[in-house]
Amino acid sequence: MKLFFLALLVASCAPAWAIDPKLFPDQKAESLSVEVVIPIPDKPQRVTLRPLLIKPDSPPPWPSIVLPSNCSGLDDRMWHFWVKELVPRNIAVVLLDSFNPRGFPSVCQNQFLLTTGARLQDVHQVLDFLRRDPRFIPHKIALGGHSAGGGTTYQSAYAEVLSLLKRPSGSGYNAFVAAAPACSLIYKSKTLLGPFLFIGAEKDDWTPVAPCVKELEQTQAQGQPVQIKVVANAYHTFSTQGVTFSPRVMKVPIDAPQAYIQTLSYLPKETVVELPTGEVLKLDEMIRKSAGVLGSKLFGATVGGTWDQAPRAASWTADFLKENGW
Repeated sequence: MKLFFLALLVASCAPAWAIDPKLFPDQKAESLSVEVVIPIPDKPQRVTLRPLLIKPDSPPPWPSIVLPSNCSGLDDRMWHFWVKELVPRNIAVVLLDSFNPRGFPSVCQNQFLLTTGARLQDVHQVLDFLRRDPRFIPHKIALGGHSAGGGTTYQSAYAEVLSLLKRPSGSGYNAFVAAAPACSLIYKSKTLLGPFLFIGAEKDDWTPVAPCVKELEQTQAQGQPVQIKVVANAYHTFSTQGVTFSPRVMKVPIDAPQAYIQTLSYLPKETVVELPTGEVLKLDEMIRKSAGVLGSKLFGATVGGTWDQAPRAASWTADFLKENGW
């Protein structure tokens, strides 16, 4: 009887916000525990993340990819397509939700709930955790993601991120896959940390393709290893069918200029950016200037659909990783 109640106590201590392995019933899954410290001046913030490891059938050590979620947190549909495609190719997949551990299930309606700095710290401290685990090949750990996760991937791919995070040279990820990211926050330097695959959706009105393609073509022109793939006739969810429009989701206004990250902050609205004109201002000020009357340009995008082209995006990801030695 005592053992029974002890089992109940252990089960009740499992955090409700952890990614449920039952989401992937046909996979070998393991919940990890990563203590992350966000270096807020004078008051560091500590949070326990619970990434879910999906393990291949092959014995370790494994090549791997970390997939931070899109804005919907635990309900990231793209995870399922990537797991189905990558795990059979003997690539370990680590799914990461940064939102629920902090008390909110989604940031789709308020992208300011978690700072860019905190998102970048999360994925890099998870990377440090994986490199200490002998089950993972330390020089074959990729970063990928869809939408918000793709934006974090995009911002992690450039060498400048390491100095902003005060990390040593060589401490970044080894390859990058950004699917439908926002490309509004960029760097002046175009040096990448590793091969980069961009996957966009032609009709995306939430995170439009054009700014990303423009920026990445400039990166390509400087000899950096970039591949650009665009799914024809697809919207943000890689859907060409059954799409719906939501007026509530928050986006970067279409008129907002691309901005260079100058100072990365872990406090809301304190990140400082420089515009191509040379003007320096806080990130939220830049967004407000482009938001229109009552924020009319800040909300609304086509987000639903059948995800009918998502398998193609997942297949491109697997091919890209295999081409680069995963």
